[in-house]
Amino acid sequence: MSARPSSMDINSSTKKHPKQVIREYLDEPEEETSFFDGVTENLTKLLDGISFSIGLTRFRTWLMILLTVLSTYACSEVMFNLRWETSLAVVAVGTVFPVVFSIQAAYQNREKSLKYLDDIKATFIYMYFTFGEWDRLHSGNVQPEAEATMSQLIVDIMAVLRGKQFGGVARESVHKVYDGWHQLCADAHRNTKVPPPWVNGMSISIRVAMSAFESVKTLKDYETPRGLRKLCYFLIMTTPILLAPYWANFCIDNPDEIEWGCLASYFVGVLYVIITSTLLHVQEALEDPFDGDGIDDIKWDLFGNQLDIMALHGPEGPKQRAEYRKEMDEMRAAKKEAQEQAKEGYQEADVKDSKA
Repeated sequence: MSARPSSMDINSSTKKHPKQVIREYLDEPEEETSFFDGVTENLTKLLDGISFSIGLTRFRTWLMILLTVLSTYACSEVMFNLRWETSLAVVAVGTVFPVVFSIQAAYQNREKSLKYLDDIKATFIYMYFTFGEWDRLHSGNVQPEAEATMSQLIVDIMAVLRGKQFGGVARESVHKVYDGWHQLCADAHRNTKVPPPWVNGMSISIRVAMSAFESVKTLKDYETPRGLRKLCYFLIMTTPILLAPYWANFCIDNPDEIEWGCLASYFVGVLYVIITSTLLHVQEALEDPFDGDGIDDIKWDLFGNQLDIMALHGPEGPKQRAEYRKEMDEMRAAKKEAQEQAKEGYQEADVKDSKA
C-alpha cells in the first residue's frame, strides 16, 4: 500500500488543483462531471430561483401581481384613463433601500448567531475532552455524566432558539438551560483530585459558553427593527398599485396600444412586483435563522451530529471512526438488502395476483 503524502508534499504540489491534492491524500476518487451534468446543475439552480421568487406557494406575490394587473387595467382608456409621468428611480430607491438595509441587518444577526453557536460548540468539545483526561489521570468517572448533561443542554438550547419569542415553552426551556449550566459547574468540581487551577480553567470555559448563549438568545429576542420591517411591508404592498398610472403611461406613443393598454405597461408592473417581493422574501427568510425552515437557516442536524460523535476523537480516534464507518456501511447494506427483498416480494405477489 502506497504511503500517503506528507503535509510538505501537499503544500508543495503547486501544479495540481487543491481539491485534487486533497482527494489524493484522502484516497478519494476524483469526481467526473460531464457537460450534461453541468447543464442539469445550472438548470436546477434556475428552476430553484424561479420557485423561490414566484413559486406556487408565494401567495402574496401572486396576489400582488393580480392587483397590479387589475389596477393597471383600471388606469387604461377603457376604464378611468389615468396616466402620469414620474421618476421611477426615486420610488424604487425609496422602496428598495429600506428592504436592502433590513436584509443586511438580518444577515449580520445571522452571522453573529453562527459565531456564538460556534463558541458554544467549541467549548463543549473542549470540556468533553478535558473531562476525559481528568478521568484518565485522576481515576474519575465524570465524563459520562458531563456528556449526558451537554447532550441535554444542546436539546434545550435548540428548544429555546427554535421556539416562539417570550412564549411559555421558551421560558421553561430557558430554565432547563440554566439547570444544565449549574449541573456542568457541579461536574467540574466533582473530582476533588483535580488541581484547582484546572478546575478554574473549566469554570472559565463554562462562563464563555454561558455568555455565548446569552448573546445568541438576545439576537433571537431582539430582531431587526420592527418599524423598519413594517415600513418595508407597507411600501412593497402599496407602491405597485399606486404606480398603476405610471405603468399605464408606458403606452404613450406606442402604435401597438389598444384600449386596455399595451403589454409593456403590464410587463414593467409585474417585473417590479417580482423584484420587490423577492427581496421581501429574502429578508423574511433571514429574519429568523433558528426555526430551520428556510434554505439559509442554521443546520441544527449538523450542529447536533457534530457533538454526538465527540467520542470518536482522541488517540484511538482513527480506529474508532473506522469501526463506526464500518457499522454504518453494514447498516446501509442491510437496509438496502431488506428493501430489495421487500420489492421482490411485492413483485412476486403481483405476479400471483395476475395469474389468479
